[in-house]
Amino acid sequence: MNRQQLAPTQQAHPVEVRRVYERALAGSSVRSRHVEVGAGGRVHLLEKGAGPPVVLLHGTGNSAGFLLPLLNELHGVRATAPDLPGVGLSDPIDLPGDRYRERAVTWLDRLLDTLELDATTLVGHWLGEPAKTAATIVDFMR
Repeated sequence: MNRQQLAPTQQAHPVEVRRVYERALAGSSVRSRHVEVGAGGRVHLLEKGAGPPVVLLHGTGNSAGFLLPLLNELHGVRATAPDLPGVGLSDPIDLPGDRYRERAVTWLDRLLDTLELDATTLVGHWLGEPAKTAATIVDFMR
């Protein structure tokens, strides 16, 4: 897979989405930031704490903000919840159905490299297709 295949389209995110995050994070110990992953794509992160790393992945129809109540309760870990590609404040990537797993695993691998996480605990929230999700994570094992 070449860089161009994963090159996302940077998008201007709606002001409303940014404002929702700002309001939700007001007074919280969770912080918001963007990182560049791969060929220039921005990934929005919610982060909290220090300690062993835990990466929380939201499900379809949600953003990382869905995990904010959990992030607020976690202690003793470095918790990171990214907005998945094209969701919340993250840029989209091409995820064709016939190569979804491969592209999703590559995206997650590049994100973890960017965050300098050689090992982490992954926590996922999905309502559908648990077998497909499990297969993706098994494929991902570094």
